[in-house]
Amino acid sequence: MHLFLVDLFISIDVLSPMINQIDRKKVIICNINPIQDHGKNKLIKYFIEKKIKYYNFLPICESEYISFFFTKIILSLPCFILNKLRKFIQIIYHNKNFTSKKKIKVFLLKNNIKSITYEESAPENYISQFYQVARELKIKVIKITAGIGVIKDKSVINDSKMKFCDKLILPNSIYTINKKFKNKVKIIGSPRYTQHWFKILNKIHGKVKVNKKKITLGFFKKFYSKEKNIIDKLIEELNKTNKFSIITREKPRDIFPIKCNIFEEDTLTSSQLIDFSDFILTARPSSILAEALIKNKKILLLFYANAELYNTPFSRSKAFLKITNEKKILKILKKKIIINKVHRDNFLSKILYNWKKPNIIKKDLSSFYNSFV
Repeated sequence: MHLFLVDLFISIDVLSPMINQIDRKKVIICNINPIQDHGKNKLIKYFIEKKIKYYNFLPICESEYISFFFTKIILSLPCFILNKLRKFIQIIYHNKNFTSKKKIKVFLLKNNIKSITYEESAPENYISQFYQVARELKIKVIKITAGIGVIKDKSVINDSKMKFCDKLILPNSIYTINKKFKNKVKIIGSPRYTQHWFKILNKIHGKVKVNKKKITLGFFKKFYSKEKNIIDKLIEELNKTNKFSIITREKPRDIFPIKCNIFEEDTLTSSQLIDFSDFILTARPSSILAEALIKNKKILLLFYANAELYNTPFSRSKAFLKITNEKKILKILKKKIIINKVHRDNFLSKILYNWKKPNIIKKDLSSFYNSFV
């Protein structure tokens, strides 16, 4: 059996298309996040309906029963109270262990686990335990990168990146790999950014009605960011023109309880926002922009709001409209923009290995996991 450890929403988003490529009879999903209950997540429910076994949390160590019970009581409090307990929640998430290596060992043996896969941002307090037990049981541990290496100009595979894993799966070859890790790195591509997975997401999340009488602008935002006020002001100004229909999506990464997460209030998922938008506007160097490119969306990168964009692969590509001054936005939105497919394909080929060959990605993934059985 192949065990996939999920944590925050981002891990479910990254791992789900991989899980979907593997024989469902050989997959188990386990949540290692004590703060967030993902039982109602549509992707998790999709897999449960496919008869994939899902554990909502790890086996609790006997000495932690009372502590776990009181933590759950605290997390059931209203959000206005939990907002004042953010420090407590951070400590529980990053430092507290409710299980033990003994419990994990029993869990792995009972389920006949042959490989363990997790997304790189998972908390080390649990991952380190799994890795130690896995080494004892000779079980391979696989780490998946959270994104596709576009957040900064140079992403390096070093000792830190290879911590707590035997293999690292990469979506492309833009990462700089330390020589001693060449044999531990596998470049497969990203099943997350394929037409096949987009169709599955559409089925899972269903149809949403959006006002298409106006030009639709889709904004990717981040609540806790230095450009927040600039983006909010821009949206306010664009709304005043009464020429646009504006939809937004907060960055779906937060360790806070799901009921209190800002992005949970969004009407649309990231994929839905892209589908319904005529233009995508953002100051965030995000992997989700790969999906927007694949779907032939016109993307305005707001460099004036976040200078860090200059230190990313986006700054060198002509596949995007680079906005260095807010005054230029209205002029561009009035123009008839034609997407240069050569620039688009060149950029996508660089950041997504085999992005036009989903069957090869599926074959490589299947072969990779079959090698552990």
